[in-house]
Amino acid sequence: MSNNLDVFAVIKEAQQKIPIDLEDLMYQLGISFEIDKNLPVNISGILTKHQSHNGGNKYKITVNGNDPLVRQRFTIAHELGHYVFHRDFIKTGVDDNRAYRASDTVKYTNYLKKHHEVEANRFASALLLPPKIVEEYQKNIPDIKELAQKFKVSELAMRIRLGLEK
Repeated sequence: MSNNLDVFAVIKEAQQKIPIDLEDLMYQLGISFEIDKNLPVNISGILTKHQSHNGGNKYKITVNGNDPLVRQRFTIAHELGHYVFHRDFIKTGVDDNRAYRASDTVKYTNYLKKHHEVEANRFASALLLPPKIVEEYQKNIPDIKELAQKFKVSELAMRIRLGLEK
């Protein structure tokens, strides 16, 4: 990713088309992507950092290929949240070169804490379900299931966005 790239401008542009094309967004940000069916069942995704051939940092998001598509999309968005806010915490080396997205495990780097996970989850929700855009679509699509399908998120995620669930 170029240091001059405005990450939030790229994200805002990506949100102009619903559902958001996460693979294109990762491409625009210079993040590589992989679906891995061999990840442990409790690992939804991983953000890794490695050195590029020119000495800069490159990032990669890997998601669990056994998860449903809506879960994979949320995981990608969550890992993008780590990329946007926490990538400086991901060090090189054996123990600190990746941030794990695990459901019940706190196996992150030594630097990422629970509040970082909450922040990444909030980012993921805002990325996939921008409140003003959801509100506009809801005017024409009042059915929650159909609205969730339009945004390619789970019905629960949509219900939470609409304030119908906690």
